[in-house]
Amino acid sequence: MKDLKVWSIELSEKNLIEASAGTGKTYSIGILVLRLIIENELNINEILMVTFTKSAVEELKTRVNKFCREALYFIELIQQGIEYTEQLSESEKTEFDIYKNLLAFFLEHPDKIEKTLQRLKANILLLDEVAIMTIHGFCQKSLTEFAFESKQLFGAELIQDTQPILENALNEFWRKNISTLSTDTLQNIGYQNIRENILKLVSTHLDGKFYANYDPNIDYAAKFKKVSMEDCKNQILAIYKISYEYVDNLLKNNVLSNLIENTDATKSAKKNYLEASDPIELCDVCWGKNGFKYNKVTNAFDPLLITHLEKIKYLSDADNLHKEASKIYRQNLYAWAIQEITDKYHNYLKTNNLLSYNDLISNMAKAVENSESFVTQLQKKYKAVFVDEFQDTDSEQYTIFQKTFGYNDAVIFLIGDSKQSIYAWRKADLDTYFEAKNNVGERIFSMKTNFRSGKNIIDKLNYFFQPYPDFDTFSFPDQTSPNRISYINVDAQKTSLEVTKNGEVESGLQLWSGNKNEVLINKAVQLTHQLLTDTSYKIQDGKKAKKIEPKDIGIIVRTNSKGSEIKKELSRIGIPSVMLYDQKVLTSDEAKSMYYLLEAIIEPKINNIFKVLKSNILNYENEKILHLDTEDLVQRFYQLRNKWGDKGIYPTLQAFFIQFDIEGKLKSQNASDRIWANVTQIAEILNKAEQKQNLKEEDLRNWLKKRMDGREEQGDEYLMRIESDENAVTIITIHKSKGLEYGIVICPEVDFSDNVKSEFVTFKDGKNFVTKEQAFLTEIEAANFSLELEQENRRLIYVALTRAKAQCHVLSSTWNPNSTMNYYYNSISNDIIEIQYIETIDLYKLSQYKPTKVSTTTIENRIELSCFKDDPWFKLSYTAIAAHHLGIPKERSKEFKNAYDEFIFSKLKFGALAGNLLHDILEKIDFVDSVGLYNNNVIKDTLHSYFPQNVEEYILPIQALIKNILNADILIDNQHIKLNTVIRNKRLSELEFDFPIRNFEFELLEHFSQEKRAVLLKLSSEKEVDGMMNGKIDLLFEYEGKLYILDWKTNYLGYELDDYVDERLFSAMNENNYHLQYLIYTVAVKKYIESRGMSYEQNFGGVIYLFLRGVRSDTSYGVFTAKPDLEEIIRLEHVLSNT
Repeated sequence: MKDLKVWSIELSEKNLIEASAGTGKTYSIGILVLRLIIENELNINEILMVTFTKSAVEELKTRVNKFCREALYFIELIQQGIEYTEQLSESEKTEFDIYKNLLAFFLEHPDKIEKTLQRLKANILLLDEVAIMTIHGFCQKSLTEFAFESKQLFGAELIQDTQPILENALNEFWRKNISTLSTDTLQNIGYQNIRENILKLVSTHLDGKFYANYDPNIDYAAKFKKVSMEDCKNQILAIYKISYEYVDNLLKNNVLSNLIENTDATKSAKKNYLEASDPIELCDVCWGKNGFKYNKVTNAFDPLLITHLEKIKYLSDADNLHKEASKIYRQNLYAWAIQEITDKYHNYLKTNNLLSYNDLISNMAKAVENSESFVTQLQKKYKAVFVDEFQDTDSEQYTIFQKTFGYNDAVIFLIGDSKQSIYAWRKADLDTYFEAKNNVGERIFSMKTNFRSGKNIIDKLNYFFQPYPDFDTFSFPDQTSPNRISYINVDAQKTSLEVTKNGEVESGLQLWSGNKNEVLINKAVQLTHQLLTDTSYKIQDGKKAKKIEPKDIGIIVRTNSKGSEIKKELSRIGIPSVMLYDQKVLTSDEAKSMYYLLEAIIEPKINNIFKVLKSNILNYENEKILHLDTEDLVQRFYQLRNKWGDKGIYPTLQAFFIQFDIEGKLKSQNASDRIWANVTQIAEILNKAEQKQNLKEEDLRNWLKKRMDGREEQGDEYLMRIESDENAVTIITIHKSKGLEYGIVICPEVDFSDNVKSEFVTFKDGKNFVTKEQAFLTEIEAANFSLELEQENRRLIYVALTRAKAQCHVLSSTWNPNSTMNYYYNSISNDIIEIQYIETIDLYKLSQYKPTKVSTTTIENRIELSCFKDDPWFKLSYTAIAAHHLGIPKERSKEFKNAYDEFIFSKLKFGALAGNLLHDILEKIDFVDSVGLYNNNVIKDTLHSYFPQNVEEYILPIQALIKNILNADILIDNQHIKLNTVIRNKRLSELEFDFPIRNFEFELLEHFSQEKRAVLLKLSSEKEVDGMMNGKIDLLFEYEGKLYILDWKTNYLGYELDDYVDERLFSAMNENNYHLQYLIYTVAVKKYIESRGMSYEQNFGGVIYLFLRGVRSDTSYGVFTAKPDLEEIIRLEHVLSNT
């Protein structure tokens, strides 16, 4: 393994970089990207960077942006012959390093300066297009961008939390199958926790951690009914028999008696063991009140013998035998539940065009496997690939990268640290890491200089993790295996970053030991208080010494519950602390209060207003409410309603916060900062939802209610933020702390063990992760699980301790001698790192900490929204610029030729609701299987959503309508098309587009009116407009190599079929200004076609508008088609960009 030299490593082939904690991984990626732009002459949007968290994405974007701009500045200096010599701060040393290496490159290649300058300037303009994404973001973008090539459905909605869908499917399974079981059967199952177990197993199964006892080829509904409790007892008795015969053979063959005789126990101690005539009697001798008795005799028993004795002792009890038989009986029930619930789950997602995060990965893997054209498009798009945090990659994700970029000329950098692989619960797979390591051959590089922490703590950690040569740091016993993790000593770049007391340097690693878990929390609070209140403690960084502040301390825990206990104790003595965890803000009490507020503004009734007053954001007591001027209150809420209609939700909420002094009231009531933080965050979320989805008042209220009830939104903005920006101790779990750093770290929860108190465990079985009852693990499975768990425990300890920059306090309990931390404690010398004993104190006697007050950031200056500024940049759409005629009223009739005409021309409601219903159905159904069961279920489910009172009345005529639509004869440019021949993966529904407009003059669009075709505008402006043109095409589909735009229209044109023929349709197109709509849509599709290397004339088929009320099978009623000339579309493009 070679040291990574970031400025000289060859930018080619496939490379693996092993970056230990704190060694400047993000900096190195940024430099390598810069070099690819300069030396390999790549554009920034040809470089793919994938990482695993959104915060890491933002950090990487910031670093790449910074380096590109700095390089541009330095190259301009080099071109002008100006020397850059400023070296004052650490950041300027980094800048100088970039300058120095660029200077060396251009002294060798002076002819490349001008060309590089131009490329950098161009790439800085492309920085918004930089391809830095999470793995899920990369999959989603690729599948959407190349939807035809990947054969994916377009417009599917990504949902973050599928739990509500699973729970609904479980409820249905429960009602249908469990509630109807007999009392005897329920007793055999063991009713307790069965529901929770099913949900857990189905969830893990869908995550790719398959239930070991599940075989998809077995009909478990039938099997469950056939298997009896007696069968299950016989299986357990077979296990009992194996153990009994094993011990009995040892007794009969005198193997056991010889073993006992050879022990140094006394004769009287041996007597009872030697007299045992059968395995039952031997168990009676071996067990006491407190379990198995370890003594000089039994210490000679090997682990296998003890395991068999334990089984005999346990299963000799009839109750235990029944209990274990119940577990086997439940296995068939669990498999049945998985079979039925996962089927319902997948059908629901398919019917509602939804995708889970798991689907993104699996769909991407299938597309890469099955579509050569998809892989080719990705290879054309990206010439270099970085996979950050590679140790967290699972086998399926690695396969995506390997099959896409592993066999072409793309430059690949896999950057990770196997020592920090702590996400086995989400299938992070070390075997995948080792496979990649073997695949890159000799191109393995290491980063061993730590830029985060001081030499004091680095030296101590080096010793702690490797106290002597060949120390098995990460529990890989086979020293000869190439697939193992070893600790490599790191160097410290910072020589004097440390904690001092009265000027004396403290040890960078402080180890503490106590006799029980309770003392660890006590000591964590003690240490925090001591470091903050004793002014003799300082953090020394070079020549600068600073007082320790709360923000310098990170308390790293394993579980949120432990963190909450510590936070409670710190709060009691006045130490500010924040917990970083994944609670969703829209499930908080403040979300409920904000919902009440929206209700009261929409309907300013006094009862609604009282709900707001009594909510936790105002906390009015009944006595105070009785003395309020209710007329004034109602009037104020009417004013808020008017403001909402005029200005939108954000100014309305801002006005409410000011009028009722929400922030001031919360402070005067000593309310938690959490309430105000949540309220302001929800205000931002509501504003974003309103702006992005163009939601009206009632729609926004309903949007919030759905999210409160469990429907999840994607994005970190929905995670609860920290309470405030004030100076506070951070309490965080080990998993969340990865990638973060703190001046001082306190670890009070690192006594891990392999004793897992869980009915089910997950472990690696060959290439797959499986979930299985812990009680039924084979000896090999149990050993493998135990080893995997111990390995991850050690990696968790490594991650926790390496978050510290100056000092780390490890608090361990001696109550469990087999804990992971004790392995380290028992291996170090007390002369090098002293292990100190924890003495508890009465925390109530600690003095109150008085933090320095920081001004609170208010919502007025926290949220800046460009939509409230006078900005010359616009987001336009067809709807925003198109004018409509008033419209000529159409005749109605009470007499119709048949029942279908009566429904379609009279009973089917008019307006947007019917349009939305049909849009939803046509988006979800399978066009080819027009009358199949799947389509009928889609129709029924969608009707329930829109017209629950009319389902029975509507279902048959709607089925007939869909059949008419899919069988209509569409004639366009001499091509006959029927939609029932368009397969699903040739359709893109709800295709949203954005393209830039520059110096656009509205009036120029009127020139696109023709003799019969009208193009009318409702907007006009003397100024030229810049911005984006946005729109959504109902359907873009491919037929025989050509793309077609299709728009569904439910307009009522009359009650006879003759109202839906050519001349009438053209009038309707003019009346509704649809010509302008399809012209804009055609410009967007032309851009889409050309971006894929195709031509408008050869690959664009035209525009189809279907007026659905008039459409009939095998006819062209209700069908309007057009194919704009290429010259006209080019002219429209020029108008929109003023070129």
